[in-house]
Amino acid sequence: GGTLQNGETLGLAWGRTLTHMIESLECLPNVQILQLNGAVGSNLSQSPIELVRRAALIGGNNAKAIMAPLYINSIEAARAMRNQPDIKEVLELFDTVTTAVVAVGSFAAARDGGINSQFLPLLPDGVQQQLLDSGAIAEACGIPFRPDGSVADRGLLEHILAITPEQLGRIPRVIGVASDPTKASAIHALCHAGMITELVVDADLAEALLALPALSAAERRR
Repeated sequence: GGTLQNGETLGLAWGRTLTHMIESLECLPNVQILQLNGAVGSNLSQSPIELVRRAALIGGNNAKAIMAPLYINSIEAARAMRNQPDIKEVLELFDTVTTAVVAVGSFAAARDGGINSQFLPLLPDGVQQQLLDSGAIAEACGIPFRPDGSVADRGLLEHILAITPEQLGRIPRVIGVASDPTKASAIHALCHAGMITELVVDADLAEALLALPALSAAERRR
């Protein structure tokens, strides 16, 4: 929080690592806080709504949440949700975000054999398989990415309430947070996409990232 300036707009996604990061902060400057994607699951402690609420308690002058699910099976229902005035306001404010903090999800198995992504289990089985068949290996804010950084399965984006890939790519500062070395390829994909400007990772993941081929200047956003 020390590098944030008064008057900024801070966008927050969700994830276990991101929750721990927010819990470690003691204060925030006078910033507007936006929830970057809809609610995930029924566990309030891991909810992006709760994350925004906690951030608002330690600082900021205004916090806006998306009171709707991240994934909506019906495209018609998703479109209707986007046109709800309170949700539409937040979606339009994404263009004002100056700093975003996003958790990186991986579709590879974690070291303990579990699922790295909290996003995949939200999807119906057939949609999960379609997403994996599209070549997606990573996810941020519900946006799936292939290893080369391209957005996988753009049809899925019609079902989610979240910042768009284009909006995320225009944010000046995007901090990716993650732990577990099996997420190295997922982070590499997001770097290929030019979506991340800074990383907060644990030592094991840092070592795994250093073992991957370095991106050229042309492959990075900056």
